[in-house]
Amino acid sequence: MADPSAPSQLGAARASSKRRRSGTLAILAVVAVLALVFVVQNHNSVSLSYLGAHFSAPEWLMLLVFLALGALIGMVIGRRRTSR
Repeated sequence: MADPSAPSQLGAARASSKRRRSGTLAILAVVAVLALVFVVQNHNSVSLSYLGAHFSAPEWLMLLVFLALGALIGMVIGRRRTSR
């Protein structure tokens, strides 16, 4: 015989999933607004000279590039440590 509480469990699982999804969307919206504020506040052009190469770009772009490079280096170092 089937469990009579199964349909209510399914409904509860769907409701929980919808709440998680709406919570995730709310967090993403807040992060997007904060990123937009960051870009607007850091629009000045900056110059970078490194080993004879000269770069000029908006400050937010430079910060984003170096954040991505730092994350990539961290992931590579982390993988090397766990593989030993």
